[in-house]
Amino acid sequence: MSTPLRIWGPMVGIPKRFMDAQGYKLLPGCEDWEPSLVRLGGPNGTGKTTFATRLFIRWAAQAGVCRGWPSWNELPNAQWISLGDMADAVKASWGDGFEYDWMIPKVLLIDDVIDRRATDFEIDLAEKVIVKRHNHGVPTIVTTNKELGEIDARSPKLASTLAGFDHSVWLDGADMRTK
Repeated sequence: MSTPLRIWGPMVGIPKRFMDAQGYKLLPGCEDWEPSLVRLGGPNGTGKTTFATRLFIRWAAQAGVCRGWPSWNELPNAQWISLGDMADAVKASWGDGFEYDWMIPKVLLIDDVIDRRATDFEIDLAEKVIVKRHNHGVPTIVTTNKELGEIDARSPKLASTLAGFDHSVWLDGADMRTK
């Protein structure tokens, strides 16, 4: 049994409720994944974000990121953010080349991509950021409740890019939060 990864200080952007993800084991077969492109999907409450956060913490530690909580425009080497929060940050800046800002983190976790409330702006932002990171091979973890067919209906380019990620896992089952 391996010792849980310990990181001093808060990781950038991780909500407190997921900070205990450090102690969670990874899914079988995922222990040796190197920082890469990962898509995690499944219904609400199946553990996507917890598993994604565990990967994020491990990869961020490998990248030498330990702590910090900068403002959105001082992106660190690792960033955990929901698509909605990312869209709000971009709207607040309204600068050109915003998708390049999201190339800075060595590890990026984007939670809740194309959820049921995603706006056209959020879909366009997700497409630009995820496609750019994919094209450059920058480690990116994406969680979503949608299957590729549903994403394809809103953004064929994004669905195609997500299909090309190095690892794809669909977590199925009942909502663990309602038990």
